[in-house]
Amino acid sequence: MTHAKTPEFACILLLGVSLMLAGTASTAGSTDKIYKWVDQNGSIQYSQLPPPTGSEVLEVRKVPPPADEAAAERARIQQETEAFDERMEERKEAAAKAEQRAENRKIRQENCTTARRNLAELQQGGIKRYRLPDGTVLRLTEEDRQKRIAETEAEIAENCKN
Repeated sequence: MTHAKTPEFACILLLGVSLMLAGTASTAGSTDKIYKWVDQNGSIQYSQLPPPTGSEVLEVRKVPPPADEAAAERARIQQETEAFDERMEERKEAAAKAEQRAENRKIRQENCTTARRNLAELQQGGIKRYRLPDGTVLRLTEEDRQKRIAETEAEIAENCKN
């Protein structure tokens, strides 16, 4: 009966000793301070171990904790999110520019149609009369008509490009 308890006791004892060794091994090699001092020769020294007795300690700093994997992952996700946002913004800008180009094309087509109609009317010849917005009637002389024909042809050249 005592033999049955011995393996259990040995396992528990082995586990306890292992945990103690692991705990001391993890704290033995690490300190949380960095020391800066001037040695006997006047040189500045840095160490994680305290300086020898009699040396004047100039500065003691805490060692920064190691980079956290979660923090690195958050940073990576943040970068990916920012890159995605930039791509989405570029796509929105491209869509807005395409929409503006389509609107400009539509306006040019309307201007082209109007200019062609005006040119056809001006080329019919004869005395042309136009009612102005204030209600007065304007009669074009042949010189004015030729001037308007040239202006309308320039509008057609500008707005009727393919």
